[in-house]
Amino acid sequence: MEIKFTKEDFNRLKKIEGINNNKKYFLRNKGYSSPSRKEEVKNLQKPVWTKMKQLKIALLEETYFNTRFDISESNPHKQSNKPLGSLTRQLIWISLVDQIEYSRMDKAARDRARLPQLQISLQPKRLVVASVWLEANHCDQVYREKFLDYLEDHKLDNKYKIEIYDKNKEQQVPLSELSKVRDKKNYGIGIIRKLDANEVIKLGEDIYSIIVKEIQILNENFFSSCFNYKVERKSKKIFRSEKSRRKSRAKFDIMESMRKGTKAKKVTYKHRKIQNYLFDYFNNKYNASGIATELENDFVDIKLEFRGTNSVILYEIKTDNSAIKCLKNGLGQLLFYGYVNREKGWKKIDLVIVGLHKMTKEAKKFVNSIKVLIGKNKFRYQVFDEKKKILLPELKS
Repeated sequence: MEIKFTKEDFNRLKKIEGINNNKKYFLRNKGYSSPSRKEEVKNLQKPVWTKMKQLKIALLEETYFNTRFDISESNPHKQSNKPLGSLTRQLIWISLVDQIEYSRMDKAARDRARLPQLQISLQPKRLVVASVWLEANHCDQVYREKFLDYLEDHKLDNKYKIEIYDKNKEQQVPLSELSKVRDKKNYGIGIIRKLDANEVIKLGEDIYSIIVKEIQILNENFFSSCFNYKVERKSKKIFRSEKSRRKSRAKFDIMESMRKGTKAKKVTYKHRKIQNYLFDYFNNKYNASGIATELENDFVDIKLEFRGTNSVILYEIKTDNSAIKCLKNGLGQLLFYGYVNREKGWKKIDLVIVGLHKMTKEAKKFVNSIKVLIGKNKFRYQVFDEKKKILLPELKS
C-alpha cells in the first residue's frame, strides 16, 4: 500500500501544536481566537488527515482487520470555537475497536472510548504505531483491572513500553506509582510502540507493513489474550441508496463508499485510484480524436465511446486477489452492461475486465471459453500494473 508520511506532514502538525499552545491563538475554554485561525489549523490538518483516511481504508481491505475490528477515526475537522476539554484534537488517530464487544453493548452506551482499543496515532514528533489503550475515566474500570492483572503475569517485549496517564493531574505517572492512581480510577494505561518522525520518514512506504505487523502482534499477544475476544464476525456493510440510472460524472475523490450495480459491492480506495488513472490515460490518448471517455456512466467503471463506428469498450475493474476471481466476479456485470448498451443502439461492444494479477492456465482457459460463447474479439482480460501504472495488453496479461 502506497502510504508514507513525509517531513512536511510532521511540520504541519508541529505548526498546529504551536498554535494550540499559544494562549493568544487558542484557549481551552474558548477555542480559537478567530475564524481565520481556526481555518488555518483546518488547512494544515487536511493533507495529513487525508493520508490517515487512506490508511483506514487500506486496513479495511485487510481480511485480518475487517473480520475482527470496527475501524474508526478521530475527526479533527470538528475543532471549533466551542469549549474543549483538552488539546487531543491536535493529534490524528485511528482506533480499532473489537466488533464483538462493541456489538454486545446497548446502543445508547456504544461509546468507543469505553472499550479497550488498538490505536494508530500520528503526532507532531512521532508515530505511535500500535497500542492497547484504556483511556482514563471513559473506559470501564473492569478492562483496566483485567489488563493490569494480565501484565503482572506476562513479560513485555522491550520495544514496547507501558504508559500511565493521570487524568486528574493531566500528566504521566511512573509505573512505580500506579497504585496511587489505580484507587482513583481516573487514569489511562496502554502498551505503546513509538517511532520518531525521522524513522517514519526513512521507512517511507514500508511504514504500512510495519503498522499491519505491529497491530497483529499487539492483538495476538495482548488484546485477544487479555480480553478473550475469540469470535470473528464480518463487519456490517452499509449501502447508500442509488437511482436506477445515473449520468456520467467527474473524477472521484479518493474516499471509501458503497455502490450498487447488478450486485451490491464495496468500492475501495484502490479501485477508485485505478479508475482515475484510466480515466486520465484514455482522456489524454483520445482527447484530439473525438472519442469520449466516460466514468461511471450507468455504473460502468470506464466506458470508451467510438461514435464514428458506433462502438464502445466497457471496462470493469476488479481488485480481487487472483485473475480467476476477477473474472468470476466481473463477468456477470459486464454482460449486463453490454445488454444495456445494445438496447441503447450501440452496434459493436467490447467487454474488458481489468485486474491486478496475471492469468493462470485456468484463467486463460476460462477466458477462451467465454470468447467461444460471445465472440473472439468481444471479450478480454487485461492487467493493471500498479508499480508501472500502466494497463498491459491482453497478450501480456
